[in-house]
Amino acid sequence: MFHRGAWLHSFEKFNEKNEVIERPDYTRSISVAVSDQDFKPTNVKGHISHLHWSKTGDIWASNDRGNVGLIDHSGNGKRLIKTCPTYSGHFALATIDNEEHIYWVHNEEKNIGTDSKDEPVAQTGDWEPISIFYSTNEQMFYVGKVMQNDAKITRYNNYMVKKNDIHYIRKHGKCGEKINFRYPAYLVTNINGDLCVSDYHECVIVVGNDKKIRFTYTGSGQRGFSPYGICTDSRGHILIVDSSSKCIHILTEEGTCNQTINISDNFRFPRGLCIDNNGHCFVGTYGSIVVYNYLSNDRSVTLGTAESDK
Repeated sequence: MFHRGAWLHSFEKFNEKNEVIERPDYTRSISVAVSDQDFKPTNVKGHISHLHWSKTGDIWASNDRGNVGLIDHSGNGKRLIKTCPTYSGHFALATIDNEEHIYWVHNEEKNIGTDSKDEPVAQTGDWEPISIFYSTNEQMFYVGKVMQNDAKITRYNNYMVKKNDIHYIRKHGKCGEKINFRYPAYLVTNINGDLCVSDYHECVIVVGNDKKIRFTYTGSGQRGFSPYGICTDSRGHILIVDSSSKCIHILTEEGTCNQTINISDNFRFPRGLCIDNNGHCFVGTYGSIVVYNYLSNDRSVTLGTAESDK
């Protein structure tokens, strides 16, 4: 568990030549109190590894067993969709479009599926799809893919027609030392159009509209950095779940981390993450959803818990 106080973190910003131009000095960790708010995902068990806030105000939750469930404010399951299990056991690879259709990727069959059609809507060739995100602003799909020691992200339009790849040659070393994708497992776009990538290999990579790396972030502290769920808010903040340190890192859109929120040791394997329009932050753990309410001025207020059947 992190303690209050300032501590150095690993963050680098790059210019057009990929030279380091800035390294911020510190961030701070804060504690929060327990609230009485809760969601109970009774129809989604196990690792709750992906969360999406629905425009209806409900929460979509998906797990490592290929289930995606819609949960109302009382925690009742309103809808359940079976997608496909994943070999990693870490996530149901699902995203939601503007019409509330579910899309997922099947890494073994190398295709993209949806609940609105019986057949896959796209094939990914030799590449294994490992993540998918739908940008409502762009009306574009982003799909993370891997093949042997290579990785890339492909953009598709609403008709699943490929538009372009964001592709960097893999190099040895940590992501913070070399600019590349290695395992782009969670994807999101920011209000400024940046693509924010949570890479399992200890790194968050942010790419601008020009396809150039804006910055990378490799966490801080002595317990390592294992980024999973990632989301952004209306002010451009980037929120990242760190499973190693069991906290949420909150970055500005320029990449400065000025706050973390601790997650209780009572909750195992924090992975999924989403926010709503009222400043609530939802974290998917094993069998539980942890609910935070953080203010727009970067101060955290409350924390709530919700237990599901394991």
